[in-house]
Amino acid sequence: MRAMKTKYDVLIVGAGSGGAILGLLLARQGIDVLILERGSQLPNDIRSEILQPNGQKILDDLGILNGLPEDAVYQTRQFDFFRIGKGRLCAFDYGDLPSPYNVALTAFSSSLHQHVLDATADETTLTVLYGAVFKGLMRHGKIVTGVMAEHEGQSHEIRAQLVVGADGIGSAVRMALDISSQVHQYPEGYLLGVLDRPQGFEHRSRYYIGKGEILGLLPVPNDQLYFFYLLPNMTRASLDAVGFQRIKDAMEEIDPSLIQPLKQLTHLDQTIFRPCFRVRAATWVTDGAMIIGDAAHAMNPHISQGRMQAMHDAVVCSRVVQDCLAKGDCSGSSLAAFERERRPHVEMLQRLGDEQTFFWNSRNPVVQFAVDRVLRTLDDNVRLRYQALTATAGLRRQAPFSLTDRLVAVGLLPDWWAKTG
Repeated sequence: MRAMKTKYDVLIVGAGSGGAILGLLLARQGIDVLILERGSQLPNDIRSEILQPNGQKILDDLGILNGLPEDAVYQTRQFDFFRIGKGRLCAFDYGDLPSPYNVALTAFSSSLHQHVLDATADETTLTVLYGAVFKGLMRHGKIVTGVMAEHEGQSHEIRAQLVVGADGIGSAVRMALDISSQVHQYPEGYLLGVLDRPQGFEHRSRYYIGKGEILGLLPVPNDQLYFFYLLPNMTRASLDAVGFQRIKDAMEEIDPSLIQPLKQLTHLDQTIFRPCFRVRAATWVTDGAMIIGDAAHAMNPHISQGRMQAMHDAVVCSRVVQDCLAKGDCSGSSLAAFERERRPHVEMLQRLGDEQTFFWNSRNPVVQFAVDRVLRTLDDNVRLRYQALTATAGLRRQAPFSLTDRLVAVGLLPDWWAKTG
């Protein structure tokens, strides 16, 4: 760890997906950056995620992608969707996407992020300070000029031309900036865990949907299988009342191949309960400060783009910040170029995530029928299936379906432009 100074060009609060990438990008331009990370070390838990093609390109441009260890990521090409108890509905094949990012990479979050953090150690103008707690903002009038922080029991005042809040859903920076925001917690959460991988999941994932029930199964490195199981109106504390065996029985009934692997899980402490949130901040920039990633726009995990969009924020933010620093102008009006470019895409994805949450999580039989109808249409309709896939992969800025496409998908209109297969 490098010695901490009292003044930097840019100070980033949070060394997560957006903060670490932003720090790396700025440091490579010779900008003096300090990242304050509350955790003393990276959490080493069982959470996994999908590194989508748009995220792969960002890491590739940084020279990080090809250096990922073999035990850090697993290539998954096909995602099969099923209606619980009724069979297969649709399959999405990442091989249909343009090369070279025509595969999904499933990974353990901590291993993937550690690789990114390792890359920051080589940058001479970047300091990452672990165990540093953000305590408040320093201001000159209405202009943010730095932060107050606590590290190893000592208080520090650190000045910077720009402060960036990359500190997640409950962002302390966002609150200190007094930015109005809507933080919505969805009634559904997910139980997460890791099992030994049974046969049938080699480079293929399964996604089961039912009456208010979802089970996702993703192959991950080291011959393991990651699962996420939807739990409506649950908290971690209330799971004990339901009974872990009852949850396991439900998962085994959905996919009998899990019967043997689930025996290795004997208590809830071997799993994680993850609540889901959406954040909509009224603005992302102000004089001398900005927020990125989940601090500005957390989204439902259905869309599988949370980390990717934080990384995209970092790319666009780094470009805008470099220009602002060069001009000596980090005012809100100058930083607003970042928000103008990013907000439309992010809000489209948030809406899409909410739509998927409404339809896929529904217990309404009419809604379930419509979902099945749409997925079966996508299975036969190459054009619509590709549009849906490119949205999940982060390769399109517009919503995947027009009104006409939606009517085609539910079978109310023919598709004269479609290719079947």
